[in-house]
Amino acid sequence: MPKGYDNIEAGIQRNPEGNYWVRASVRHPRTGKMVSRSATLPAGATLHDARKHLAVLRVEVEEKVASPASPLRGRPTVEACAARWIAAHYERNRDSTADHYRQVLTDHVLPAPIGPDGACFGELYAETVSRTDVDRWCRWAEQARREDGEGYAAETVKGWWRVLCGFLRDTAADLNRPDPIVRVKAPRVAGRRKRREQRTLSNDQLGALVEAVDDRRRAEVYLLAYTGMRPGELYALEWGDVDEGAGCIRVRRAHRRGKVEATKTDDPRDLALTGRLAQVLDEHRRLSMAVEGEAVGLPPAVVAHLERDGRVVNGDVRRLLGWGAMKVRLALRRWVEAGLLVRRGASTRPYYVAGEGQVAAERLPRVPDRPLVFPSRAGTHRTPESLHKPLAEAAARAGIEQRVTPQVLRRTFNTLLLRAGIDRTVLRSQMGHCSEEMTSRYAGVSIDAKREAVAQLEEESAA
Repeated sequence: MPKGYDNIEAGIQRNPEGNYWVRASVRHPRTGKMVSRSATLPAGATLHDARKHLAVLRVEVEEKVASPASPLRGRPTVEACAARWIAAHYERNRDSTADHYRQVLTDHVLPAPIGPDGACFGELYAETVSRTDVDRWCRWAEQARREDGEGYAAETVKGWWRVLCGFLRDTAADLNRPDPIVRVKAPRVAGRRKRREQRTLSNDQLGALVEAVDDRRRAEVYLLAYTGMRPGELYALEWGDVDEGAGCIRVRRAHRRGKVEATKTDDPRDLALTGRLAQVLDEHRRLSMAVEGEAVGLPPAVVAHLERDGRVVNGDVRRLLGWGAMKVRLALRRWVEAGLLVRRGASTRPYYVAGEGQVAAERLPRVPDRPLVFPSRAGTHRTPESLHKPLAEAAARAGIEQRVTPQVLRRTFNTLLLRAGIDRTVLRSQMGHCSEEMTSRYAGVSIDAKREAVAQLEEESAA
């Protein structure tokens, strides 16, 4: 790793300018020397893009060192086939899907000690993988444990199994070998299913949570709580999608891992816009405009410093805002991309001036001119993780002991409407589910609901 680079994960580093640097290395099968290829990604690239580029580099390096006598070409290992399979999925699937496949194979398939003398799955030659090997992996997956010693949920292990099946069947077809999955039973993990009733809130808890959220984030929480919207859909929402005349919110896109794409199910939908929801959005719009002199994306302290000194450096932002070095670098890069700042000076000691000379607050664009309903302070898309801290603080103030996340709000919306007897077809359309089964799985059953059901049975029996 070059000097001064921050290590992010295996094969991925970040240089002092904040750009991702990736390197793929393979030991040459004949000389034993390491053959490497590296690349620096352009500014604005995400960790997700770095992983995708690294997968492509690995395939290129393996092809470079391959020869007719090389095991990479003549007898590829499971690990080599996995690298090619993941790279292919980055080309034809969603990046988030390919990321999931990469994580499952890297963490839960290739390292599994199922081969002779404890060899890992990834070290086996792909053409030699048999039903016995796959069955050994199933037994290993059934006994796998987390770092805290707890077992994995049954649905999690089933997810690993689905990825493994797809990978081995595609690899067998490429090598013209029999399918090693035939007649192998999937791993069975009993008694570890997640308890859905612990992942939803009651109606009273939901109302208390919304009231306890900070004013500047309350509109986001309210929309998640009372529309069932996915957080990625919320942060891709634009003011043009809010149609008060038609009484609907049009969900057409979602923000995931730095990219704006179609919704999760590729199916646009219209959500109900009630009078209260419209009022909350109007209040959010007015609150966004209320701070006089606040530039879009630039904190007031930075604007004041620019007006006084005409320039700002990395250390000034750290001192003014109390941020860490990494957060400052990311913020400066976003402000430059948004045109709010212009980078000047040497590459080792840059300074920043106001973009296009627009320092005075009255000359900067206002929040309503931007299309995003809930932008970040830098004017970019927010991420679901940005709500974790505000929700945790609100839950503590409201006296809610369980952990509350955007996903908990979505499950709560589904559960409360089912309990209220709402037509399941209407609910499925509002939630954006692709099947009735998914709507049922999102439902949580609280201990209060169980108690009410038993009490009703007792009353009917005593009558």
